[in-house]
Amino acid sequence: MCCSKKFFTTFQQFACVQKVTLPDGNAVHGIGSGKVKWDSRLADVELNDVMLVPDFNQNLVSVKKMTEKGATVTFNKAKVECSSYWTVG
Repeated sequence: MCCSKKFFTTFQQFACVQKVTLPDGNAVHGIGSGKVKWDSRLADVELNDVMLVPDFNQNLVSVKKMTEKGATVTFNKAKVECSSYWTVG
């Protein structure tokens, strides 16, 4: 989920807003989805099917979705590292 439309390389507005229920029970609304390009120090990453939630003040990335796409995500007490490995052939 992304907080600003400026990060999207493609965007499609939803016909109806999508309710997103937060862990505290409050709700915000997604207004569309698309692709977001994430430029990191190590590589450029393009995330698909990202929902725009303007009421967020931070972006939220699904570790589950990233690992389903082949990324490796490692947590330690100082940082989070994400890397991808692809085999060609």
